[in-house]
Amino acid sequence: ARPRAARELERLLQGEGAHAPASGIVSHLPERVRNERPASAPHSIAEELWHIVFWQNHCLQWAQSVTLDYPARADLTWRHFDRITNDEWNDLVLRFDAGLRTAASLARDPAILDRPSMLMEPNAAVLQPTVREVLVGCAVHNAYHLGRIVFLRQLLHEWPPSDGGDSW
Repeated sequence: ARPRAARELERLLQGEGAHAPASGIVSHLPERVRNERPASAPHSIAEELWHIVFWQNHCLQWAQSVTLDYPARADLTWRHFDRITNDEWNDLVLRFDAGLRTAASLARDPAILDRPSMLMEPNAAVLQPTVREVLVGCAVHNAYHLGRIVFLRQLLHEWPPSDGGDSW
């Protein structure tokens, strides 16, 4: 049997238990909602999800022993959309979901969780975090930005999702 901590990491990556399921947060969104920035919000839902996918992809590459430079500036990790098309949105959601599956698969593999990752954060206290630490960071980062997406959906009167879900 897998250790309880590994099972919990997998659950956190998928948003089970700690918050609404991650894929459900970005599903069933009308096009107008994906692009809107209510109440002086700095980013749209599409931009928040693009940012999540950017970092999720980086974390997965570092966890899988790919050497990838840490972004030099925060603005390199965001993309501005005047309007995201349905095809672009669907591709982004597919990339997000695929990344979640990959992250969960890595979390299920006890042989690699304590292996050093390829992440080298500038000025970090931990110079080379383990795969587990990178995946925990990914889960926390995703949860933070998924919470922002839920808040944007609430402001836009699109929460809970039309197929059901928690109202908070």
